Formats: sequence, structure tokens, C-alpha cells
Amino acid sequence: MKNIISIKKTLWKHLEDYSPLYLLGALFSVSILTIGYADPPDPDSLWRWLAELLQQWLWRIGGVVFLIGAIIFVLGWRNHDAEQRLTGLLTAASGAMLAALGGAVFLFFGLGE
Repeated sequence: MKNIISIKKTLWKHLEDYSPLYLLGALFSVSILTIGYADPPDPDSLWRWLAELLQQWLWRIGGVVFLIGAIIFVLGWRNHDAEQRLTGLLTAASGAMLAALGGAVFLFFGLGE
């Protein structure tokens, strides 16, 4: 019994001296064990992320350009200026094309959504 108590004291003293190293080793061991259970990355995940980003921003930019073109068209109509109306229609058409590209970006990347 005295032998077990002396081993316990020696072990406890040893653990107190090197506790940061043991803690670091235990954390490292646990983190290594979890790597094997992680899912492998999807090879299309980067392309899907990029396609979603492009789709989102093309929709937004296209909508803003369309709105600006519509405002220019209305101001040209009010001022009876044919050139300003044409510029407004062309700007609105450009915004609509950007929004359409945003809607079809998954087809360009071949992700088929």
C-alpha cells in the first residue's frame, strides 16, 4: 500500500512539473483522431462558391443598372429628348442582360442547378 502511495505521489509530482506539455500532447492526440472522421472536401465546392458569388453580384449589379436606365428613360421622356430615351433604354437593356447572365451562371460553370 505504501508502494502505491509513493508511486502516486511521484506520478503526481511528475504531472505537475510537465502539465502544460501533457495537456498539449493530449489536445494534439485528440485533434489527430478527429481528422480521420472528417468528410473529404468536394472538388466542386470552390466552383460552386464562385458561381454563387457571381450569381448574387450579377443579379444585384444588373438590377441597379436596370433601375438607372429606367430613370434615365423616364427623364428623357419628360424632357422630350429622344437621345436620352435611347440611352435609358440601352442602359436598362444592359442591366437586364447582366441579370440574365447572373441567372445562367450555373450553366456556364457546368454545375447544373
